[in-house]
Amino acid sequence: MTSKQICLSIEKLSGKARNGARPLFDGLDLAVEYGESVVICGASGSGKSTLLQMVLDGVQSNASGKITVNKRQTAMVYQEGALLDYLNVQQNIDLVKRFSTRKSLLGATDVIAEIGLSESLLARPVSTLSGGQKRRVAIARALVREPELFLFDEPDTGMDLAALKDVAVAVSDRVTSKTAAVTVSHNPYYIAQIATRVLELRDGKLTELFNWGTLVAGEAADSESEFESRYQALTQALGQMPVPIEDAYTQVSLIDRLLPTMWLAGLSQWLFGGAKCLQSVLKLTPSSRDFVSIFSRTFWQTCLSGSLFYLLVGTTLGATTIAVVRTLADNALTGIIGMLLPPVRLLEMMGGAYVVFLAPAVASMLFVARSGSICSGWLGELQRGGQIRALDSLGVDPDKYLRFPVTLSVFAACVVTITIFAAGVWGGSLLSAKYLFGVVEPWQILSVSGGDLQVSQFWLKTVLYSTFTALTITGLGLAPKVSGEQVARDTTRVIIYATVSASVAELLFALI
Repeated sequence: MTSKQICLSIEKLSGKARNGARPLFDGLDLAVEYGESVVICGASGSGKSTLLQMVLDGVQSNASGKITVNKRQTAMVYQEGALLDYLNVQQNIDLVKRFSTRKSLLGATDVIAEIGLSESLLARPVSTLSGGQKRRVAIARALVREPELFLFDEPDTGMDLAALKDVAVAVSDRVTSKTAAVTVSHNPYYIAQIATRVLELRDGKLTELFNWGTLVAGEAADSESEFESRYQALTQALGQMPVPIEDAYTQVSLIDRLLPTMWLAGLSQWLFGGAKCLQSVLKLTPSSRDFVSIFSRTFWQTCLSGSLFYLLVGTTLGATTIAVVRTLADNALTGIIGMLLPPVRLLEMMGGAYVVFLAPAVASMLFVARSGSICSGWLGELQRGGQIRALDSLGVDPDKYLRFPVTLSVFAACVVTITIFAAGVWGGSLLSAKYLFGVVEPWQILSVSGGDLQVSQFWLKTVLYSTFTALTITGLGLAPKVSGEQVARDTTRVIIYATVSASVAELLFALI
């Protein structure tokens, strides 16, 4: 290579697999220069994808060594694509471009054409794409950022030969004297077109298999004999790679799950997540379009989509409350009290104060059980599916894009829900008072005064419970997850923690 400038440097990297006894990296070294396209091969489970992730995340607590890279100028394409499925293709690409600090001249139309996809695909929802199309769109999303270092985790999975050639040309065209690429792949056809060096990760170290010098992908593809030579050599080398020995993983027993440390870990995640939500208030979303999009989507799924449900439950509770009063008036001391004190007088004594006393706590608990589980599950799936991780790797700050607007939207949704629920309780009470007690103008008897709002501390409770609920839902929803079990677990925690918080707060309000 004529240029000796280092784009990525890894020195003495060592560490074990998660919950495993086998060393994943054992003094691993790697230097990638600008202009290089390095491909890493290796047996399944050897740590190839983990190595790429550590380039982005840095050396973790279970590892040692040094990684030097400009993370702001690094973009990673994950094996599964990790596109946002609530956006279409163009919106996925444009989102990355809006957050990019480097003003790219490329647009969605440009990068889609480079990877061999039709422009008509831009308006397609991500959920309608095939696996291969999703990976190609993910590559296009990374290309539009124009970083110095590309990280590709098996980008060739699920593609036919024509698609592989288009992607290989697009990727290799990005490897210039000012850029570099590191790719994890097992496909000799793809590797032969993009690689300048091929390394094997085995026993925690990198071993060079091939070094094709300054020949880049375009030159290799143009020379049929050169490509065929590389392809045959790669096919033979990859076919001789050993089958990995399964690592002994430590299983978490049921007893371990019940230990206090497991629950304390959940509490620490809750507190840490809530603190991050508060900090995100200082991180305004760069694009008002993105803020409105996330805010409205969250508000719809947490409030508007369930508003009729909250209203009906409130109406039922209000009607039931008046029905209970009627039953007590009829049965108390075989009706003696009812004869001395007319039922309407009982309603006048009650007034509508109970509505504003009941609504904040009951509605917030109902909100977190219904809407909290929906929102937490949605955020959890974004974490588990790698979409949050992919956004971060492409320069889209998840706190700015998601955490702040979601937290604010959930807070607003909870406030509106409590108000809707209170209106439902009051409306149900009016209906029961009219038809059970025969009150002509029940709204006058069951009116809610300003004094009732003040004594019940309705608005203080509403703001306080909505804040607890928003921090809990967003904080735990965006906590790290790698499995569906973790998504379900944290969703359950959201319901428990938010409900307990509201219950304890309500008890303190009653006692103080």
